[in-house]
Amino acid sequence: MAIKLVKGEHWAELYWEKHLEGSLKKEEEKELDRLEKENMRIIEQVYNFMRDDSEIQKWIQKIKEHKWVKVIERGSIL
Repeated sequence: MAIKLVKGEHWAELYWEKHLEGSLKKEEEKELDRLEKENMRIIEQVYNFMRDDSEIQKWIQKIKEHKWVKVIERGSIL
C-alpha cells in the first residue's frame, strides 16, 4: 500500500476560517469540499488495509487482551 498523507493542515485552516469567520470565498469552499472528500478517501483506504491485514489484527487482539486495556474499557479499577 502506497502511503498517502491526509492534508490536515490546509483543511483545518479552511475549516476553522469557515466556522470562526463565518464564510469562505467560493474557490476556498470548493477546496474545502475537495480536501474533505480526498481525506475521507485516504482514511477509508487505511482503515480497510488495517482491517484486512492479519498481522495488524493480531497486534490489535494482543493489545485488547492487556489487563490495563480491560480496566479502561470497563471504566473502573475494580
